[in-house]
Amino acid sequence: MSDAVDHEWWSWLWTTIEHAAFVGLILALAIEFAALKLAEPHKKAIEDAKDLKIAELNNETAKLRAALAPREISASQCEGVVNALSAFAGRKAAVATYASDAEGSNLGAQIIICLLAAQMDVSRGLASIMPLGGFGSGIFVSGSDSELVQAIKAALTEKAGLAVSEGTGLFAGNLTSGGADTANAKAALVVVGVKPVPIPTFK
Repeated sequence: MSDAVDHEWWSWLWTTIEHAAFVGLILALAIEFAALKLAEPHKKAIEDAKDLKIAELNNETAKLRAALAPREISASQCEGVVNALSAFAGRKAAVATYASDAEGSNLGAQIIICLLAAQMDVSRGLASIMPLGGFGSGIFVSGSDSELVQAIKAALTEKAGLAVSEGTGLFAGNLTSGGADTANAKAALVVVGVKPVPIPTFK
């Protein structure tokens, strides 16, 4: 009789443990499911923050590449410059750049091509300015032919997307030869300065 009671008790115990384990498993699965659902918006917020940071870094990288990239005039931009200046065919102009500024000289050569394509009389003075005493950034257009000067400024700004600065681009102490000293330069002188450096902002 005692053996039967003993077996009955052990059977009850293990059955109870089995049922409790099953209930525990159901509860664990329910908790896991709830945890997954509750954690989902937080995980999404973390991923969104990571994506935003990556986008910001990519944007900064693109800005840095643009800042370091040389200035250039595309074929379509040159066509726009030519069309804007076609009414000034035969008018005199000169293009000069600073010595030792390869980037500026390359851009100056492109500007010369556009002005020549507009049938203008252009004097070439690449690397003809020795910038002793100072140099400027951007592009400077000056001269006695005020109508042409304003037209070139507008064309380079609006059609070629270049930064045009005020002044002549020539400073006390500069030594010039070639393009900047010609009769053409007196009418309209385009001085290609160094590439403007963007001013950094700090948060």
